[in-house]
Amino acid sequence: MGWTALFYAAAHGRENIVSLLIQHSESEGSLASKDRSGKTALIVASAHGHYDVVQTLLRRRGNQSFATSLYINETDNSGRTALSYASERGYESIVDLLLAQSANPSIQDDGGRNPLSYATEQGSNMVVKSLLSAMAPYIESEVDGRDKDGASPFSYAVRGYKVPGEGSISSGARKNDQIWSTYHQLQSRLSVIDLLLSTGFVDINSKDNTGRTPFSHAAGATFENGDIVKTLIQISGTRDMDLDMADDDGRTPLSYAAQAQADKDYFRLKHAFEMPTPDDYTSASRKSTQHPV
Repeated sequence: MGWTALFYAAAHGRENIVSLLIQHSESEGSLASKDRSGKTALIVASAHGHYDVVQTLLRRRGNQSFATSLYINETDNSGRTALSYASERGYESIVDLLLAQSANPSIQDDGGRNPLSYATEQGSNMVVKSLLSAMAPYIESEVDGRDKDGASPFSYAVRGYKVPGEGSISSGARKNDQIWSTYHQLQSRLSVIDLLLSTGFVDINSKDNTGRTPFSHAAGATFENGDIVKTLIQISGTRDMDLDMADDDGRTPLSYAAQAQADKDYFRLKHAFEMPTPDDYTSASRKSTQHPV
């Protein structure tokens, strides 16, 4: 089915409309209806970060509760739950709310990834902490779980964070904000790495389906990843991390690091020396003669 009024209200954070629609719904089952991608209103609200809407959708009415195990753990067509989306996007308060209502943090999607896998990739340390706490009874089997590519949460955690390009900075104030944002991202991701390692159940030399280790991915990351690589090198001695383990193609982490640096240098040079072509001028001229719609 297509989107109903409830879906639109949930996606745009209109809690007052969501509440009104719930009050006038004929049955609680209507809240569990799905769109064409298999998403419920709860999944949509969680994915968009609307805490008040999520809270309203989970609110008890009479002797019934919308926060039943079936409803809160509903999956979409890719096998993802509301908790999976909230974890991926770093919505800490929504993650905590869903977990408090018995959302299952162990559900894997069609790619074999659980919420922890997405949270570590995002680098959300507070979300990771909440998920690890919720998985405490069976953390040994979950914290180092592999997806269909053979990648573990730790492997995703060390792949780095994206720094805004210089072209996106238009003022000193914005530059300072982005420098702080970059620092915050780094500290949060380093905290995630520490949280995972502190469980004692992470295989730091695990190989994915291509034979690459977490350190190989960290060394070859296309994002700014120097601080994370340094951290891994520092802990390698005490945790027996193999810094020179080759993958299935015989490539070592150093090989990937060299390629990543070469790619960065290439794009920097390309940007610095890129000149407009005759086609660019023609296109610009045409646009300037067009009347606004």
